[in-house]
Amino acid sequence: MPRRVIRVILVMVVLFSCLNHFKADGETLQDLLNNLDELEVKMVALNDEKKLSEEKLNEITGKIINIGIRINEIENEIISSQKEIENLTNDIELKKKQIRDLASALQKNNGDENFYLEFLFGADSLTDFIYRKQIVEKITEYNEKTINTYRSKIDTLHIKEEELEKERNDLDEQNINLKQEQEELGAQLNVLDEDARDILEDISDVRSAINAYQKMGCKLTDLLENCTVIPADSLFLRPLTQGRITSGYGARDNPLVGGYQFHPAVDIGGNPPGTSVYATASGVVVLAYTVENPDVPNSHCGGNHVIIQHKIGNTYYASRYMHLSKVYVTEGQSVTANDIIGAVGGGEIYDRCSTGPHLDFSIAKGIYGQDFWMFRQPYTVNPYTLVNLPEEGEYYSNRFERF
Repeated sequence: MPRRVIRVILVMVVLFSCLNHFKADGETLQDLLNNLDELEVKMVALNDEKKLSEEKLNEITGKIINIGIRINEIENEIISSQKEIENLTNDIELKKKQIRDLASALQKNNGDENFYLEFLFGADSLTDFIYRKQIVEKITEYNEKTINTYRSKIDTLHIKEEELEKERNDLDEQNINLKQEQEELGAQLNVLDEDARDILEDISDVRSAINAYQKMGCKLTDLLENCTVIPADSLFLRPLTQGRITSGYGARDNPLVGGYQFHPAVDIGGNPPGTSVYATASGVVVLAYTVENPDVPNSHCGGNHVIIQHKIGNTYYASRYMHLSKVYVTEGQSVTANDIIGAVGGGEIYDRCSTGPHLDFSIAKGIYGQDFWMFRQPYTVNPYTLVNLPEEGEYYSNRFERF
């Protein structure tokens, strides 16, 4: 494997590891600010890697273009050579005919005289006849030399064609290798682009969470657990009054790009856009995000979303609600399980991670911003273990019915 490919893969592995296992080790607001700085440094490093990859991709693309131009030149040269060979072959046949005609002119053929015979035997004297015969011989000798010259030129053209064919085959092989390299590098750039967008979204979420904790009165040196007042509750309710479980928690085929992928949430469909979404339990809104560029296609993964911090008994949890068409709460706001926090969305042009209207509902254990940032393994828990939900594919019609 080429050294540059190994380097890119190592960078991607490191970034992927950071994205999936980044944990806010600090417990104060200052620690969160430090973690924000770390994310921004990672963003700079990722952009540098993207720039190098883009430069290499442009270099490869330029080589492919130049090879295409040269192959086209070779094909034109071969066509020109073939036409020249054809013309020379025709000229050789014409010269051969002239030689045959001149040779036959030296003999009488049953008393029938052609142009060349008239040319020879129309002489006024023997001297004139010999002179004309010498002319015929000279013309014949010249034609024979011309034929040999043409044949030599044809041989040279054939050799040149073989050289051109070999060059074209070599270029075709180079082209195949470059296109494969171009495809691999393009795929790596797509991954880097996706990681870059994820980090940008994470940076935005971290900033919003910091603002939320500041609104709740947290100072830089305060422990988050001590400076936030999370209303206690006893259980989780379903976030929608009705719906159908369209995708469960766990491994599944990615409906967007294919391939096996872990889905750290439960998808609830069967509701039109605008359907009310409720908080799953009492808590405090720690993130209320609205897409900054809703007119830009594929500008965000997950779209508008809300994260609520809960305390069930003595255990902290956080719930996340993604693909919202509207957000009705603000960061730092206390909510109950009867409060509407947003409206069902999904399928908007800006949301590159949605195929249609549904709610992506996930739960993680711990304090958001202190114990975890990402709603991914190992932080998320299966909502089925905390929320009474029907089996995948089944429909429910209220928030309280037991299954």
